[in-house]
Amino acid sequence: MKRALLVMMILLSTFGNTKAIDLETRIGLGYFGYYGDWDAHVGALIAFKVLDRFYFRPGVLVNWDSGSNRLFRIENAKLGVSIPLYASYLIPVNRVMNIRMNVGPFVGRSSLQFNAGTAVEGGLEFYRFYAGFFWFKDIAGENYSRVNLSVGYRFTL
Repeated sequence: MKRALLVMMILLSTFGNTKAIDLETRIGLGYFGYYGDWDAHVGALIAFKVLDRFYFRPGVLVNWDSGSNRLFRIENAKLGVSIPLYASYLIPVNRVMNIRMNVGPFVGRSSLQFNAGTAVEGGLEFYRFYAGFFWFKDIAGENYSRVNLSVGYRFTL
């Protein structure tokens, strides 16, 4: 109980000090490494600006695991969800382009039931557009990993 209260206080103080909030929509394709299956995802991330180049980015991604080594085969397809909680840092390249690095834990549910582990992401922001790769490594379940290419667009709220 004390840990949950401490986490809630930290999150509330983080959200209270945010300077800007952005919503980023995502879509992409990937490879579900444990079974050798393809997957697709769609979702959104919310970015809370904490410092000049540091953000807290929680998100929700709905995954479509094809259950096959063919992407659009639907006989064994299963829906899943992944919830990454990223700490994000931007490295400016020039006035309109940034390198984004995200790292943090994730939880979710897929064809392997419950998943929890680490999430790492890297990509380029160009104006409000984003393209990058992310890697989810499950440490709670069957020890699978998933690599995805993701593209998105960021809206300022």
